[in-house]
Amino acid sequence: MADAIHCSQPSLIRISPSCGLGAFKHVAVQRNRAVRFAATFDFSLDPNTLAAIQNLAGELVIVSAERIAAEMRRILPHMRRRRAVELLQASELLPVIRSEEHTSELQS
Repeated sequence: MADAIHCSQPSLIRISPSCGLGAFKHVAVQRNRAVRFAATFDFSLDPNTLAAIQNLAGELVIVSAERIAAEMRRILPHMRRRRAVELLQASELLPVIRSEEHTSELQS
């Protein structure tokens, strides 16, 4: 399966037109990845992509705590971690990540 996130132009991340929302919807961890890439490379999230992430944020609970923790271990040591946390909050993923189901794995 192709990656559902795509850098369409310099400094902008959006859902890949070749995959569409369907692939983005079925691979929940890619929503977290889009935020990580945007923060790491100092990109912006396309407004439609951000809205899609917000609409699907609650579904992140289907991703294992280990996979979420792996993404967070890449985000938190990075020098742009503040931007990453801001994007996680704006995308409504942060409350899901901080939920009880994922918190114990993040603390290990």
